[in-house]
Amino acid sequence: MTKEQSGAVQAESLLEDLGFDCLPISVNDFVGAISDDDFQVTIESVPFNSPNILGTALGNANSAIIAINNRISDPGRRNFTAAHEAGHVCLHIMAQKRSSFECSKEQFSSQYHDPLEREANGFASGLLLPRNLIKKISPLDVSWAQIDLLRKSTGASREVVIRRLFSLQRSAYALVIHHNGQFRRVVKSDSFGFYINNSPLSQEQIAECEDGKSNALPDDLEATDATDWVETRSKHGEIEEIYKSSIMLENGFVYTLLHYDEDCFTDASIES
Repeated sequence: MTKEQSGAVQAESLLEDLGFDCLPISVNDFVGAISDDDFQVTIESVPFNSPNILGTALGNANSAIIAINNRISDPGRRNFTAAHEAGHVCLHIMAQKRSSFECSKEQFSSQYHDPLEREANGFASGLLLPRNLIKKISPLDVSWAQIDLLRKSTGASREVVIRRLFSLQRSAYALVIHHNGQFRRVVKSDSFGFYINNSPLSQEQIAECEDGKSNALPDDLEATDATDWVETRSKHGEIEEIYKSSIMLENGFVYTLLHYDEDCFTDASIES
């Protein structure tokens, strides 16, 4: 079990023990529920001197304080920051593994190698998107319609929802992010075994984007030529097609979901 998975499981277990049985999960209510006479926890929104710091968690053997930068304008980012810092309190400060955490965007990155930060990221995902509760409103399929449903139901950001769904899937999925047509970064599920092209979007690919602000987002992915998106050969075989769906968001961002299954492989790959 990875640190992220461990953190998510511990968050889900705490929610069940504390009787949280409906969405959305309020981080403030959760913090109130874990605070008692033996260990008091408070959470507050404050102006930080540095805009780069999103949240902090400070504590000792008897209490902890969570502070969230009140300049965070995006509600999804704010919720995840609060849940992340709550993870530090529950997993690390209460256990006296470490007494202080100061978290910027770097700590929230999936590429950050500090095991405590990765565990807190997993805790935040499990807290905002507990599997047993999100399964009641979604089949956990990876599509823009389901992602949007979970985003609205949980208060989590679009990317947090996607990462959570990827972690609950055994299938091969990836999210490709472009900004103003230029490649920015990629998020992969553990099963995605092909290198993703980092080339700019073509005019055709931009024209195929759905409106991300629409109330009727796509509920499936469509087959397309795999060479448009990935290096088609890897140790896993060779694919001819890949399923994809792209949406155009505000400020020039394009999010693309990619998925492949056994039907996408060449006959030679299947035979071998």
